[in-house]
Amino acid sequence: IGLPIAGIENRLWFDYRINVTEAQKELGSDLRRATDIEDRRDAWEEYAVELKHERVHYIEEMAERGYRMGNAIIVD
Repeated sequence: IGLPIAGIENRLWFDYRINVTEAQKELGSDLRRATDIEDRRDAWEEYAVELKHERVHYIEEMAERGYRMGNAIIVD
């Protein structure tokens, strides 16, 4: 799951973690019910979409409160 933005463990962070955990549980359930490779692929695709959605939502909510996601640029 990573670390909270700016080290702030607030309601948004805990909601994000709960939502990721739920997505993981759903993935496990979908994979257990999968009957072929296409079902497994669909389950993983849905999981990836859920994770992206949750991450973007968390980042946007934190940005509204003045916290920005850090970026690191390595220059040789």
